[in-house]
Amino acid sequence: MVKLTINEKEVEVPEGFTILQAARKAGIDIPTLCSLEPLTNVAVCRLCLAEVKGGRALVPACATPVAEGMVVKTNTDRVLSAIEQNLEFIASEHDFDCQNCPRNGNCELQILAYRFNLDRLITQHHIRNLEPDTSSPAITLNYKKCVLCSRCIRTCAEIQTVYALDYAFRGYDTIVTTPFNEGLGNSSCVSCGLCTLNCPVGALTERMEEEEIINKISSGVSYELIADDVARLALSEEFWYAPGSVKEISEEEIIKLGFKRITGTSFFTGLSIVAEAHEILRNLENDSVKPLISPACPAASEFIEKFFPEFKKNIIKVPSQLQLLTKESGNKGKIVVLSQCIAKKKEIKSKNINVDYVLSVREMARFIKKKGGTPDSMEFVDIENPSPEILDYVSGGRTELVIRTLFNINGYKLEESIIANLRDFTKKTKNFSLKINNQEFNFVVTSTLGELRKVLEAVKFGEKIDYIEARACPNGCISGGGMPIPTNETKRLARSEMIYSVYDKLKLKDPWESPEIRDAYQKLVGTVKER
Repeated sequence: MVKLTINEKEVEVPEGFTILQAARKAGIDIPTLCSLEPLTNVAVCRLCLAEVKGGRALVPACATPVAEGMVVKTNTDRVLSAIEQNLEFIASEHDFDCQNCPRNGNCELQILAYRFNLDRLITQHHIRNLEPDTSSPAITLNYKKCVLCSRCIRTCAEIQTVYALDYAFRGYDTIVTTPFNEGLGNSSCVSCGLCTLNCPVGALTERMEEEEIINKISSGVSYELIADDVARLALSEEFWYAPGSVKEISEEEIIKLGFKRITGTSFFTGLSIVAEAHEILRNLENDSVKPLISPACPAASEFIEKFFPEFKKNIIKVPSQLQLLTKESGNKGKIVVLSQCIAKKKEIKSKNINVDYVLSVREMARFIKKKGGTPDSMEFVDIENPSPEILDYVSGGRTELVIRTLFNINGYKLEESIIANLRDFTKKTKNFSLKINNQEFNFVVTSTLGELRKVLEAVKFGEKIDYIEARACPNGCISGGGMPIPTNETKRLARSEMIYSVYDKLKLKDPWESPEIRDAYQKLVGTVKER
């Protein structure tokens, strides 16, 4: 452990901590725009400056390791003056059209602008005269909002290993863009949306469509809203409920907003899980394709298609949740899907799925607010009639449901201790083995595409893996690209604990226990075109 003093306060932290980490542990707030755990610190925004006794120059707190006996000050006139100057440089190139920005009220630069009374600082503006990149059906890049913090670059490279973004050009002309500046829609981007969660401002956002839906509803178009369970529950966070609250928007509120009704996606998730379980059983009889890879995450599936095309054949050939949904509805009516996953925006376009729109949790919140809804006026109720498929939204949840379904189909009793490590929140990759029909079957669960890359590389070098649950987002869909901002480890933990709490109280533990799903499986799965 290392002892140091920050602003006259003694702090003891582990060796290797930075000044910024030490200050946060001591409850001392240091401004920053570029630092974000678990990303590498690059100290590009120069807002976390600190004065170290004995040092000549100010140092970036995010990139300066602590030392025994170090004396640090973050509130001197010299420090505050330098921060204000650097903040002015950043703000002078930012489009402060806050009232029309989706991050209004939740923008890290806006918060710092209020904190440092920025209105009196900015002397001139140099906003880039560039049109937004709208080439992707899922994500929009607004150059006029970008503060060049590189969070998106590091997120895409370090967490997802997709490398769709980087700096281009020099000096004043520097921008964040895709290779060859060809646009996100023409890049290696797989639309996971993690960059939109980690962007401190409104530079990277989901493709916003809530205004278009409002206008169509006003003109008489009638939509059915179909909601992923975790998205419907997370919506309450946008209306002052704590993360992990077991509260969902009521059907009465949805009807007042102009939708004809709201239904869930659990039934279709259950069908896809049952289909995966049967595919594993077939694979046990015919050992031709290993490993089997769950198709549940559209971003992970696209990642495999782009970076590991040799494994495309390993993706289990069952219909996706949205394909099942539209097949069951008979391709009739207008459908809006509320989802935590903005990769589904791209999925409905690329696979010609008969869904009109996919709205993120953030879009749905803006939709409600534009229609006059406020935290005081909106009704959220305790979750009604949860189904076991709610477990699918946490990393390892699908694997647990698939295994329970496998054992249920075979009539075996599952020892709960066998799959306990699937619920280990701290592990990015989880693996274990089970005997199914007297055969050893190795399961691996990954969350983030960087971890998926490691597993697929291991398979290429001969590691025996039979089934992979691949998720693009950390800890699963509970931190999907369309979830409330910020989504951090604390919020992810609260959401996962809520899901486990709800699931563990259920009598039905897997989709195969539902007669409706068993009946629908034979009717639907065999008639839907494979992915």
